[in-house]
Amino acid sequence: MSLNKDVLFLIFKELNKKSLYLCLFVNRIWCNTAVPILWRKPNPFNKSIDVLFNILLLSLSEESRNTLKNHGINLINETYKRPLFNYINFWKCLDLSFIDRMIFQIEKSKRSIVRNEILKLFINDNTNFIGLSISQNLDYQLHHISGFECCFSKLQSFYCSSSIDQNILEKLAKTCKSIKKLKYDIYGPIEYYGIIKLIEVQNNLNDIRLSCSDLSYFEFLGKSLYFMNLLKLEIRFNEDRSNRMKFKYLGNLSLSFPNLKILKVRNVPLRIMKNVIEGTKGQLSEITLDSCNEEYIRIIYQNCPYLKYLKLPYLPFYIRTPITEFENLLINCQYLNGLVISGVDNHDKLFEIITRSSPITLFKFDFFSFRKINLKNIKLFFDNLKDRKPILLKINNANYLENTEEKQQFENLAQEYKAKGIIKKYFIGLDVNSKDFEWFN
Repeated sequence: MSLNKDVLFLIFKELNKKSLYLCLFVNRIWCNTAVPILWRKPNPFNKSIDVLFNILLLSLSEESRNTLKNHGINLINETYKRPLFNYINFWKCLDLSFIDRMIFQIEKSKRSIVRNEILKLFINDNTNFIGLSISQNLDYQLHHISGFECCFSKLQSFYCSSSIDQNILEKLAKTCKSIKKLKYDIYGPIEYYGIIKLIEVQNNLNDIRLSCSDLSYFEFLGKSLYFMNLLKLEIRFNEDRSNRMKFKYLGNLSLSFPNLKILKVRNVPLRIMKNVIEGTKGQLSEITLDSCNEEYIRIIYQNCPYLKYLKLPYLPFYIRTPITEFENLLINCQYLNGLVISGVDNHDKLFEIITRSSPITLFKFDFFSFRKINLKNIKLFFDNLKDRKPILLKINNANYLENTEEKQQFENLAQEYKAKGIIKKYFIGLDVNSKDFEWFN
């Protein structure tokens, strides 16, 4: 029995790339179904970028090939033969930085010519992208290319920096109102009429990440930071946090995010974070902080009754006030499912507080520390969790990279409690690539 191609497509969409590659060699139908999925979002890095460049050159129109030849650019050495597939039409998420990486080896005076012809492959009336990324210092005049409006009219995700020509953003605002996810990096003195216009016209913007080296540049966003649909907000400030005067522009902002669920902040002062959290009307379910004291913790448990996931930085468990407020947070946030603490100096005290005061819903833990963990105390911690849902536990500790005997003792203990049904899954070691609130695949 052969599967309908539409059914195959739905199945293939759920496969990882390794499995999809194998599908290419089964038969023609499987190959024709897998290729569009593989080319939806290529990752042109390392060796593959040369192969990709060759495919793009073979895909150029006769007019573009002649243009290159007329400028003395001969990049296609083999006998010309168009690819079996129109790969460009399958491409849905476009990162323009890869073009500059591909043409870097070409003579500098001829790079812009090659770049323009390749851009014509992507930007025309026959292509349509849902994702676009324009990195810093890419001086592309995209808005002057024929087909720009059609090509990017249905964008769902968009990344750029303040170095972009604001005219591009202004023109994009006229044709695209479907962006859901926006990432905007701010560098130095900027113009911002284009990005404000782009933000204001979006109908379903629900995920924003703003990153800058000077928060005074957020002043221009003050009146725009009201989004009924916003679900995720990330604010990153990359300058020395000791320069507090530049936060005055945000300190008095009246912010309202009535549906915000996810908040990530980095180097953002207390009063700004307080404004943001209070503007969420108690709906936050996930918070990630890079700095913390008793006031931060107090703001969270006073305003976030439905919090499910929390990531905190280093907590000084040898100081009484933060300990008390952390315990108050566990008592007040009765829906908490997952806790990540990226710096623990006293595991014994941490385990004691969690055992005594955390809600029964809390069963996911991720602790990072350079201090050794006392097996006797972790055993007691496991025993006290016997009435909860089997836990997911990650212990990120660099000590276990060298002390393999101690790591083995810990793993033996974890395996014992896994057999008892107290632990569902565990990791002991150092996972520097782990993402927030992703315990296991």
